[in-house]
Amino acid sequence: MLLRYGLGLAALAAVAFFFVRERALFAGFGATLGHLNWGWVVVAFAAELASVVPLAEAQRKVLAAAGVASDRVQMNLVTLASNAISGSVPAGVAVAEGYSFVRYRRFGADTAVAAWSELAIGAINFCALATLALAGAVIAGGAAESILLPLLGVVVVGSAGAALLFRHPQLMVRILDWTGAHLGQVGRLLGRLTQGFRQTARSLGHVHPSMGLWAAAWGLSVANWLLDAFLRSAVDGGV
Repeated sequence: MLLRYGLGLAALAAVAFFFVRERALFAGFGATLGHLNWGWVVVAFAAELASVVPLAEAQRKVLAAAGVASDRVQMNLVTLASNAISGSVPAGVAVAEGYSFVRYRRFGADTAVAAWSELAIGAINFCALATLALAGAVIAGGAAESILLPLLGVVVVGSAGAALLFRHPQLMVRILDWTGAHLGQVGRLLGRLTQGFRQTARSLGHVHPSMGLWAAAWGLSVANWLLDAFLRSAVDGGV
């Protein structure tokens, strides 16, 4: 009991010391709060919540392609919590991925399906971001256009190919097996890095998502990124 009280007092003392030491920082924070445009803060908050919905729906569609039904409300809560974790704790992205994996398992996905779903939605989401970046570069133009457009074009094509390849997990395994056997040291290194995934993906023979479902997940990911961009604009307006 005494130890618990002692630890509690030590924690309070540490917090108090931090506040005293960083009082200038908190004074600046208070001044910033005093100049906030609260209308824009409300808009930013609404945009953040709205951006969760299309991403959660994309995740539901990918899980459904593997035969796993997930509750829409629960998936939105999981996505919101995962986003909060990724942006608020050290190594947040890895922790958030682990959290989502556990929640997918609770929805009824086995280990293979949960891992494949996370990787697939990640590939789709990155492809959506790359496409928006390319579209933005085309619209913006400018002196860097001759460098950016070919570079972003390659990224879009590569990310689209990766996203489409996740529609065929067995084909991915065969490609990785082939590279491991024919590309020397690079292939062997790739084989070691992907060994766990290849072993897992061999049990996904029943997974064959339609092109329409994949396109819908991509469109939802685009909507997520656009709402995120609007959120950033709203935050800038609020500050």
